[in-house]
Amino acid sequence: MLRLFIVHEDQEYIQLFTRYIAESEKWRSVYRCSIFTREDTFMQAWGECQEDAVLLLSPKMLESLKEREEIQVEDENKVVLMDSGEESKTPKLLQLLKYQSVEIILQQMVDCFGKNGDQPSIHRTVLEADRPLVIGVSSASGAAGKTLFSLQLMKLLQFYHVPGLYVSLEPFSLLRSLYKERCEDQMDKLMYYFRARKEEAGTYLKECIQYENGFSFLTPFPSAGSYYEMTPEDIVLLLNAIKEMRQFAVIVVDTEGGGGKIASEVGEEADELIWLMNDEVSSRLKLSMLFDQYIRRGEERSLIGKSRLLMNRTHSQRMDLPESIKSVCRSAHSLPVVKDWETANTVEALLQPDKSYVQAVQSVITPLLKQYGLMPAGQEVRQAHA
Repeated sequence: MLRLFIVHEDQEYIQLFTRYIAESEKWRSVYRCSIFTREDTFMQAWGECQEDAVLLLSPKMLESLKEREEIQVEDENKVVLMDSGEESKTPKLLQLLKYQSVEIILQQMVDCFGKNGDQPSIHRTVLEADRPLVIGVSSASGAAGKTLFSLQLMKLLQFYHVPGLYVSLEPFSLLRSLYKERCEDQMDKLMYYFRARKEEAGTYLKECIQYENGFSFLTPFPSAGSYYEMTPEDIVLLLNAIKEMRQFAVIVVDTEGGGGKIASEVGEEADELIWLMNDEVSSRLKLSMLFDQYIRRGEERSLIGKSRLLMNRTHSQRMDLPESIKSVCRSAHSLPVVKDWETANTVEALLQPDKSYVQAVQSVITPLLKQYGLMPAGQEVRQAHA
Protein backbone atom coordinates (compact mmCIF):
# COMPACT_ATOMS: atom_id res chain seq x y z
CA MET A 1 0.00 0.00 0.00
CA LEU A 2 0.99 3.61 -0.49
CA ARG A 3 1.44 5.47 2.80
CA LEU A 4 -0.01 8.92 2.23
CA PHE A 5 0.32 11.92 4.56
CA ILE A 6 -2.12 14.68 3.57
CA VAL A 7 -1.00 18.02 4.99
CA HIS A 8 -3.49 20.72 4.11
CA GLU A 9 -5.18 23.55 6.00
CA ASP A 10 -8.52 23.05 4.23
CA GLN A 11 -10.10 20.55 6.63
CA GLU A 12 -13.34 20.14 4.65
CA TYR A 13 -11.44 19.37 1.44
CA ILE A 14 -9.19 16.70 2.93
CA GLN A 15 -12.09 15.05 4.76
CA LEU A 16 -13.98 14.73 1.47
CA PHE A 17 -10.78 13.53 -0.20
CA THR A 18 -10.16 10.73 2.31
CA ARG A 19 -13.86 9.81 2.44
CA TYR A 20 -13.72 9.18 -1.32
CA ILE A 21 -10.81 6.78 -0.78
CA ALA A 22 -12.52 5.00 2.12
CA GLU A 23 -15.71 4.47 0.11
CA SER A 24 -13.93 3.32 -3.04
CA GLU A 25 -13.46 -0.43 -3.41
CA LYS A 26 -10.77 0.36 -5.97
CA TRP A 27 -8.65 2.71 -3.83
CA ARG A 28 -9.08 1.80 -0.18
CA SER A 29 -6.73 -1.17 -0.60
CA VAL A 30 -4.14 1.03 -2.34
CA TYR A 31 -3.83 4.06 -0.02
CA ARG A 32 -3.36 4.28 3.75
CA CYS A 33 -3.95 7.90 4.73
CA SER A 34 -3.23 10.20 7.66
CA ILE A 35 -4.53 13.77 7.54
CA PHE A 36 -3.13 16.89 9.20
CA THR A 37 -4.32 20.48 9.24
CA ARG A 38 -1.58 21.68 11.59
CA GLU A 39 2.14 21.65 10.96
CA ASP A 40 3.15 20.68 14.51
CA THR A 41 0.97 17.54 14.65
CA PHE A 42 2.24 16.49 11.24
CA MET A 43 5.88 16.92 12.30
CA GLN A 44 5.34 14.71 15.33
CA ALA A 45 3.79 11.95 13.24
CA TRP A 46 6.46 12.33 10.56
CA GLY A 47 9.21 11.91 13.13
CA GLU A 48 7.65 8.65 14.31
CA CYS A 49 7.05 7.26 10.81
CA GLN A 50 9.25 4.24 10.07
CA GLU A 51 8.20 3.66 6.44
CA ASP A 52 8.42 5.38 3.08
CA ALA A 53 5.55 7.79 2.55
CA VAL A 54 4.22 10.29 0.04
CA LEU A 55 3.29 13.81 1.16
CA LEU A 56 0.28 15.52 -0.40
CA LEU A 57 0.63 19.21 0.47
CA SER A 58 -0.95 22.59 0.00
CA PRO A 59 1.41 25.33 -1.29
CA LYS A 60 1.06 27.11 2.06
CA MET A 61 2.13 24.04 4.04
CA LEU A 62 4.97 23.38 1.63
CA GLU A 63 6.35 26.87 2.13
CA SER A 64 6.10 26.50 5.88
CA LEU A 65 7.91 23.17 5.85
CA LYS A 66 10.87 24.69 4.00
CA GLU A 67 11.95 26.11 7.37
CA ARG A 68 12.17 22.62 8.88
CA GLU A 69 15.53 20.85 8.76
CA GLU A 70 13.82 17.45 9.12
CA ILE A 71 12.04 17.88 5.76
CA GLN A 72 13.87 17.87 2.44
CA VAL A 73 11.43 19.88 0.36
CA GLU A 74 13.00 18.95 -2.97
CA ASP A 75 12.65 15.21 -2.36
CA GLU A 76 10.56 13.45 -5.00
CA ASN A 77 8.04 12.00 -2.52
CA LYS A 78 5.94 15.17 -2.46
CA VAL A 79 2.87 16.27 -4.40
CA VAL A 80 1.52 19.82 -4.34
CA LEU A 81 -2.20 20.52 -4.78
CA MET A 82 -2.36 23.75 -6.75
CA ASP A 83 -5.28 26.10 -7.31
CA SER A 84 -5.99 26.90 -10.96
CA GLY A 85 -3.70 29.71 -12.15
CA GLU A 86 -1.48 29.51 -9.06
CA GLU A 87 2.23 29.85 -9.77
CA SER A 88 4.50 27.13 -8.44
CA LYS A 89 7.50 28.03 -6.30
CA THR A 90 8.85 24.47 -6.40
CA PRO A 91 8.63 23.35 -10.04
CA LYS A 92 10.58 20.11 -9.49
CA LEU A 93 7.74 18.55 -7.52
CA LEU A 94 4.70 16.81 -8.97
CA GLN A 95 1.90 19.37 -9.08
CA LEU A 96 -1.76 18.53 -9.50
CA LEU A 97 -4.81 20.74 -9.70
CA LYS A 98 -6.70 20.70 -6.42
CA TYR A 99 -10.17 21.11 -7.90
CA GLN A 100 -10.32 18.21 -10.32
CA SER A 101 -11.60 14.67 -9.97
CA VAL A 102 -10.16 12.89 -6.93
CA GLU A 103 -10.02 9.78 -9.14
CA ILE A 104 -7.51 11.47 -11.46
CA ILE A 105 -5.36 12.70 -8.55
CA LEU A 106 -5.23 9.20 -7.03
CA GLN A 107 -4.40 7.57 -10.36
CA GLN A 108 -1.63 10.06 -11.15
CA MET A 109 0.00 9.47 -7.78
CA VAL A 110 -0.11 5.70 -8.29
CA ASP A 111 1.42 6.14 -11.74
CA CYS A 112 4.20 8.25 -10.24
CA PHE A 113 4.95 6.53 -6.93
CA GLY A 114 3.46 3.07 -7.21
CA LYS A 115 6.70 1.36 -8.20
CA ASN A 116 8.11 2.00 -4.72
CA GLY A 117 5.14 0.49 -2.86
CA ASP A 118 4.04 -3.03 -2.03
CA GLN A 119 1.52 -2.86 -4.87
CA PRO A 120 3.27 -1.46 -7.96
CA SER A 121 0.10 -1.18 -9.99
CA ILE A 122 -3.51 -1.62 -8.94
CA HIS A 123 -4.15 -3.10 -12.40
CA ARG A 124 -1.73 -5.99 -11.94
CA THR A 125 -4.26 -7.82 -9.75
CA VAL A 126 -6.46 -8.25 -12.84
CA LEU A 127 -3.83 -10.25 -14.68
CA GLU A 128 -2.51 -12.09 -11.64
CA ALA A 129 -5.99 -13.56 -11.31
CA ASP A 130 -5.44 -15.07 -14.78
CA ARG A 131 -7.95 -12.77 -16.41
CA PRO A 132 -7.30 -11.07 -19.77
CA LEU A 133 -6.89 -7.34 -20.14
CA VAL A 134 -9.94 -5.81 -21.86
CA ILE A 135 -9.21 -2.71 -23.96
CA GLY A 136 -12.24 -0.84 -25.26
CA VAL A 137 -11.83 1.46 -28.27
CA SER A 138 -14.52 4.08 -28.64
CA SER A 139 -15.37 7.50 -30.05
CA ALA A 140 -18.15 10.06 -29.99
CA SER A 141 -18.55 10.09 -33.75
CA GLY A 142 -17.90 8.01 -36.83
CA ALA A 143 -14.79 8.14 -39.03
CA ALA A 144 -12.52 8.78 -36.05
CA GLY A 145 -10.15 5.94 -36.96
CA LYS A 146 -11.23 3.45 -34.28
CA THR A 147 -11.06 0.32 -36.39
CA LEU A 148 -7.79 1.23 -38.07
CA PHE A 149 -6.24 1.87 -34.68
CA SER A 150 -7.71 -1.34 -33.24
CA LEU A 151 -6.36 -3.47 -36.06
CA GLN A 152 -2.95 -1.82 -35.76
CA LEU A 153 -3.07 -2.58 -32.03
CA MET A 154 -3.74 -6.22 -32.88
CA LYS A 155 -0.71 -6.22 -35.19
CA LEU A 156 1.39 -4.83 -32.35
CA LEU A 157 0.21 -7.58 -29.99
CA GLN A 158 1.24 -10.13 -32.61
CA PHE A 159 4.60 -8.37 -32.95
CA TYR A 160 5.15 -8.71 -29.19
CA HIS A 161 3.87 -12.33 -29.14
CA VAL A 162 0.97 -11.38 -26.86
CA PRO A 163 -2.13 -13.49 -27.65
CA GLY A 164 -5.02 -11.14 -28.42
CA LEU A 165 -8.58 -11.35 -29.68
CA TYR A 166 -10.31 -8.65 -31.74
CA VAL A 167 -14.04 -8.21 -31.09
CA SER A 168 -15.97 -5.91 -33.41
CA LEU A 169 -19.13 -4.62 -31.73
CA GLU A 170 -20.35 -2.46 -34.60
CA PRO A 171 -23.39 -2.71 -36.88
CA PHE A 172 -21.16 -2.63 -39.97
CA SER A 173 -17.79 -4.28 -39.41
CA LEU A 174 -14.83 -3.92 -41.77
CA LEU A 175 -14.10 -7.57 -41.08
CA ARG A 176 -16.93 -8.54 -43.38
CA SER A 177 -15.07 -6.83 -46.23
CA LEU A 178 -11.68 -8.23 -45.26
CA TYR A 179 -12.69 -11.84 -44.64
CA LYS A 180 -15.96 -12.41 -46.46
CA GLU A 181 -15.45 -16.14 -46.77
CA ARG A 182 -14.65 -16.47 -43.06
CA CYS A 183 -17.50 -14.32 -41.70
CA GLU A 184 -20.44 -16.66 -41.56
CA ASP A 185 -23.68 -15.69 -39.84
CA GLN A 186 -22.78 -17.29 -36.52
CA MET A 187 -23.33 -14.48 -34.01
CA ASP A 188 -27.13 -14.74 -34.04
CA LYS A 189 -26.92 -18.40 -33.05
CA LEU A 190 -24.24 -17.69 -30.42
CA MET A 191 -26.27 -14.95 -28.77
CA TYR A 192 -29.33 -17.20 -28.74
CA TYR A 193 -27.31 -19.81 -26.84
CA PHE A 194 -26.15 -17.19 -24.31
CA ARG A 195 -29.61 -15.74 -23.75
CA ALA A 196 -31.16 -19.19 -23.35
CA ARG A 197 -28.30 -20.25 -21.05
CA LYS A 198 -27.62 -23.21 -23.32
CA GLU A 199 -24.75 -25.50 -22.31
CA GLU A 200 -23.53 -25.43 -25.91
CA ALA A 201 -22.71 -21.70 -25.68
CA GLY A 202 -19.10 -22.16 -24.56
CA THR A 203 -18.34 -24.76 -27.21
CA TYR A 204 -20.01 -22.75 -29.97
CA LEU A 205 -18.11 -19.61 -28.92
CA LYS A 206 -14.87 -21.37 -29.85
CA GLU A 207 -16.31 -22.05 -33.32
CA CYS A 208 -17.06 -18.35 -33.73
CA ILE A 209 -13.41 -17.36 -33.25
CA GLN A 210 -11.53 -17.15 -36.52
CA TYR A 211 -7.77 -17.25 -37.14
CA GLU A 212 -6.09 -15.61 -40.13
CA ASN A 213 -2.28 -15.48 -40.31
CA GLY A 214 -1.90 -14.99 -36.57
CA PHE A 215 -4.84 -12.58 -36.34
CA SER A 216 -7.63 -13.83 -34.07
CA PHE A 217 -11.10 -12.31 -34.27
CA LEU A 218 -14.66 -13.03 -33.23
CA THR A 219 -17.06 -13.44 -36.14
CA PRO A 220 -18.85 -10.08 -36.56
CA PHE A 221 -22.59 -9.54 -36.62
CA PRO A 222 -24.21 -10.55 -39.91
CA SER A 223 -26.34 -7.40 -40.13
CA ALA A 224 -27.10 -4.09 -38.45
CA GLY A 225 -30.42 -5.56 -37.30
CA SER A 226 -28.64 -8.34 -35.39
CA TYR A 227 -26.33 -5.84 -33.76
CA TYR A 228 -29.14 -3.56 -32.60
CA GLU A 229 -30.90 -6.51 -30.94
CA MET A 230 -27.99 -6.69 -28.49
CA THR A 231 -28.55 -5.53 -24.91
CA PRO A 232 -25.99 -4.48 -22.28
CA GLU A 233 -26.68 -7.80 -20.54
CA ASP A 234 -25.70 -9.63 -23.74
CA ILE A 235 -22.36 -7.79 -23.78
CA VAL A 236 -21.61 -8.89 -20.22
CA LEU A 237 -22.45 -12.52 -21.10
CA LEU A 238 -20.27 -12.43 -24.20
CA LEU A 239 -17.21 -10.80 -22.62
CA ASN A 240 -17.37 -12.99 -19.52
CA ALA A 241 -17.48 -16.10 -21.68
CA ILE A 242 -14.42 -14.95 -23.64
CA LYS A 243 -12.55 -14.18 -20.41
CA GLU A 244 -13.36 -17.63 -19.03
CA MET A 245 -11.71 -19.26 -22.04
CA ARG A 246 -8.32 -18.21 -20.61
CA GLN A 247 -6.97 -18.32 -24.15
CA PHE A 248 -6.15 -14.64 -24.74
CA ALA A 249 -4.08 -12.17 -22.73
CA VAL A 250 -5.74 -9.12 -24.33
CA ILE A 251 -9.25 -8.58 -25.70
CA VAL A 252 -9.60 -5.53 -27.97
CA VAL A 253 -13.24 -4.43 -28.26
CA ASP A 254 -13.97 -2.05 -31.14
CA THR A 255 -17.29 -0.30 -30.44
CA GLU A 256 -19.74 1.75 -32.45
CA GLY A 257 -19.08 5.50 -32.46
CA GLY A 258 -21.54 7.75 -30.71
CA GLY A 259 -21.56 6.38 -27.17
CA GLY A 260 -24.66 4.19 -27.47
CA LYS A 261 -25.80 1.60 -24.94
CA ILE A 262 -23.42 -1.10 -26.24
CA ALA A 263 -20.40 1.23 -26.19
CA SER A 264 -21.38 2.38 -22.70
CA GLU A 265 -21.50 -1.18 -21.42
CA VAL A 266 -18.11 -1.94 -22.98
CA GLY A 267 -16.81 1.11 -21.14
CA GLU A 268 -18.07 -0.37 -17.88
CA GLU A 269 -16.50 -3.77 -18.56
CA ALA A 270 -13.16 -2.59 -19.95
CA ASP A 271 -9.96 -2.27 -17.91
CA GLU A 272 -8.68 0.41 -20.28
CA LEU A 273 -10.72 2.66 -22.56
CA ILE A 274 -9.16 4.45 -25.52
CA TRP A 275 -11.12 7.33 -27.06
CA LEU A 276 -10.38 8.31 -30.67
CA MET A 277 -11.04 11.89 -31.73
CA ASN A 278 -10.09 13.67 -34.94
CA ASP A 279 -8.12 16.90 -34.75
CA GLU A 280 -11.05 19.06 -35.79
CA VAL A 281 -13.63 21.27 -34.09
CA SER A 282 -16.69 19.06 -34.67
CA SER A 283 -14.97 15.95 -33.32
CA ARG A 284 -13.85 17.78 -30.16
CA LEU A 285 -17.32 19.18 -29.59
CA LYS A 286 -19.01 15.79 -29.97
CA LEU A 287 -16.66 14.08 -27.52
CA SER A 288 -17.01 16.98 -25.09
CA MET A 289 -20.81 16.76 -25.36
CA LEU A 290 -20.69 13.01 -24.74
CA PHE A 291 -18.55 13.44 -21.62
CA ASP A 292 -20.78 16.30 -20.41
CA GLN A 293 -23.69 13.87 -20.69
CA TYR A 294 -21.87 11.26 -18.61
CA ILE A 295 -21.02 13.91 -16.00
CA ARG A 296 -24.63 15.15 -15.77
CA ARG A 297 -25.81 11.58 -15.20
CA GLY A 298 -23.08 10.92 -12.64
CA GLU A 299 -21.66 8.14 -14.83
CA GLU A 300 -18.17 9.55 -15.35
CA ARG A 301 -16.66 7.76 -12.35
CA SER A 302 -16.69 4.47 -14.26
CA LEU A 303 -14.57 6.10 -16.99
CA ILE A 304 -12.12 8.18 -14.96
CA GLY A 305 -8.83 6.44 -14.31
CA LYS A 306 -9.03 4.15 -17.31
CA SER A 307 -9.77 6.55 -20.19
CA ARG A 308 -7.02 7.67 -22.56
CA LEU A 309 -7.46 10.12 -25.43
CA LEU A 310 -5.97 9.64 -28.88
CA MET A 311 -6.13 12.69 -31.12
CA ASN A 312 -6.17 11.29 -34.65
CA ARG A 313 -4.91 12.98 -37.81
CA THR A 314 -3.11 15.68 -35.84
CA HIS A 315 -1.22 18.46 -37.55
CA SER A 316 0.61 19.67 -34.43
CA GLN A 317 1.49 18.48 -30.91
CA ARG A 318 -0.61 21.16 -29.21
CA MET A 319 -3.87 19.96 -27.69
CA ASP A 320 -6.45 22.52 -26.61
CA LEU A 321 -9.05 20.29 -24.99
CA PRO A 322 -12.38 21.13 -23.33
CA GLU A 323 -12.48 20.72 -19.55
CA SER A 324 -14.89 17.78 -19.73
CA ILE A 325 -12.39 15.78 -21.78
CA LYS A 326 -9.48 16.68 -19.52
CA SER A 327 -11.49 15.70 -16.45
CA VAL A 328 -12.21 12.19 -17.76
CA CYS A 329 -9.10 11.20 -19.72
CA ARG A 330 -5.99 10.40 -17.69
CA SER A 331 -3.63 11.01 -20.63
CA ALA A 332 -3.69 12.34 -24.19
CA HIS A 333 -1.64 11.30 -27.21
CA SER A 334 -1.61 12.11 -30.90
CA LEU A 335 -1.66 10.06 -34.09
CA PRO A 336 -0.29 11.58 -37.28
CA VAL A 337 -1.98 12.27 -40.59
CA VAL A 338 -1.50 9.44 -43.10
CA LYS A 339 -1.82 11.02 -46.52
CA ASP A 340 -2.22 7.69 -48.29
CA TRP A 341 -5.56 7.22 -46.52
CA GLU A 342 -6.99 10.20 -48.37
CA THR A 343 -6.59 8.44 -51.71
CA ALA A 344 -7.20 4.86 -50.55
CA ASN A 345 -10.05 3.11 -52.39
CA THR A 346 -9.89 -0.32 -50.71
CA VAL A 347 -10.00 -1.54 -47.12
CA GLU A 348 -6.67 -3.27 -47.62
CA ALA A 349 -5.05 0.05 -48.55
CA LEU A 350 -6.35 1.63 -45.35
CA LEU A 351 -4.59 -1.05 -43.32
CA GLN A 352 -1.16 -0.08 -44.62
CA PRO A 353 -0.36 3.05 -42.56
CA ASP A 354 3.04 4.64 -42.76
CA LYS A 355 5.89 4.16 -40.30
CA SER A 356 5.08 7.31 -38.30
CA TYR A 357 1.57 6.03 -37.52
CA VAL A 358 2.84 2.59 -36.48
CA GLN A 359 5.43 4.10 -34.16
CA ALA A 360 2.85 6.48 -32.65
CA VAL A 361 0.60 3.53 -31.82
CA GLN A 362 3.58 1.68 -30.39
CA SER A 363 4.48 4.63 -28.13
CA VAL A 364 0.97 4.53 -26.62
CA ILE A 365 0.47 0.77 -26.30
CA THR A 366 3.93 -0.42 -25.23
CA PRO A 367 3.84 1.40 -21.84
CA LEU A 368 0.30 0.09 -21.29
CA LEU A 369 1.44 -3.50 -21.89
CA LYS A 370 4.35 -2.96 -19.51
CA GLN A 371 1.99 -1.56 -16.89
CA TYR A 372 -0.03 -4.77 -16.98
CA GLY A 373 3.03 -7.00 -17.04
CA LEU A 374 2.34 -8.23 -20.57
CA MET A 375 5.74 -7.45 -22.05
CA PRO A 376 8.00 -10.53 -21.89
CA ALA A 377 10.61 -10.15 -19.15
CA GLY A 378 13.88 -8.70 -20.39
CA GLN A 379 12.51 -7.96 -23.85
CA GLU A 380 13.82 -4.75 -25.33
CA VAL A 381 11.35 -2.53 -27.13
CA ARG A 382 11.85 -2.97 -30.83
CA GLN A 383 10.49 -0.69 -33.51
CA ALA A 384 7.49 -2.15 -35.26
CA HIS A 385 7.43 -1.48 -38.99
CA ALA A 386 4.52 -0.63 -41.20
